[in-house]
Amino acid sequence: DLDLDHAIGFSEPGADRRLSPREIQGHIRSGLAAETVSSMTGVPLDYIRKFEGPVLAEREFIVTSALAVPVHTANETSPVDGENSFGAIIGKRLVGIGAGEGTWSSWKEQQGDWLVAVRYQQGDTEHEARWRFDPRKNALAPVGEEAERLSQQDPAAAPPLPRLRAVT
Repeated sequence: DLDLDHAIGFSEPGADRRLSPREIQGHIRSGLAAETVSSMTGVPLDYIRKFEGPVLAEREFIVTSALAVPVHTANETSPVDGENSFGAIIGKRLVGIGAGEGTWSSWKEQQGDWLVAVRYQQGDTEHEARWRFDPRKNALAPVGEEAERLSQQDPAAAPPLPRLRAVT
């Protein structure tokens, strides 16, 4: 008889279930917190925490890289300095709509695309804006209405153009 749990790498009944470090890191890379992975899989939290550090650093690096992408608005011919980075411009726009700085995060989708997102409070409503990010090409693309609105020249304007454009 084949014990299915044992065959897929779980311990004997009564022992701690173990996932491979790669599986744990895959869950963390997809945006799950260590606590969520633990409760979802039954694997002890202290075991999961052993493998989350490098992936959390990778996710932070992706956020930092995306925020540093040089962009310019339709009215500019070239970026001048760090004031025209994606992060600086979106930060100014968040402040401009009364939302403060927001909290940035990133995760990798199953198909391999990185997403960066900012959560922010505007009035009594919490919002999240997402952009698809290709770190090799230094390219960002808004995903959904929130990101479209923040990517507009004037976030309060109705038409979605002109948008931020990556400097190539």
